[in-house]
Amino acid sequence: MSCWNRRRETERGHNARGGKLVHPIILSPRRVGLLVDGKPTWRLIDAHHEGEALSRAIHQIDGAKFHGQQPGQSVWNKRVGRFQYRCDKHPGEFGTLCEQVDSNGATEYVCPVCRPRAAKDLPEARVCSPTSIQSREFVKEVMRTYCVEPIESWTATEHVCDRCEHYPLQVRTIGKQLHCRCPLCDQAE
Repeated sequence: MSCWNRRRETERGHNARGGKLVHPIILSPRRVGLLVDGKPTWRLIDAHHEGEALSRAIHQIDGAKFHGQQPGQSVWNKRVGRFQYRCDKHPGEFGTLCEQVDSNGATEYVCPVCRPRAAKDLPEARVCSPTSIQSREFVKEVMRTYCVEPIESWTATEHVCDRCEHYPLQVRTIGKQLHCRCPLCDQAE
């Protein structure tokens, strides 16, 4: 089912046939870090979870390569009671980054000191976790610790392979052993 259908059903409170939604899926914007022409960029993608956002980014952008960088330094602002991103050149409160999101989800972070006209009327940037780039060993350990039920088919995780940085790692239970692989590197462990 497409995201458009899921969003529409959630807004209306019923499915296309008029039936009540048994398990409504709530989509929320997830930030994915991508390298475009060797430069770090970010994209907001409406998704149910981080793994879905990564999968959608792969389908939307050919040859997508992920990164785990933040748009600025994350700093606790005691006055407003939350974390904020700050410009590298202007680390004070006036350098709090603003967020500009295009219709396709491409996100630009603007410093109001460096570019006052571009930052005018933009909302403050939301602080969120970076794209998770992890090793197979780490993902296997996390899945062993927190996964209760066996996984019968290869299932994408929310962690990108640290070797290629192109695909989410996949996990599967064979017998009583947990296996982890990257579909691009194709090296199952």
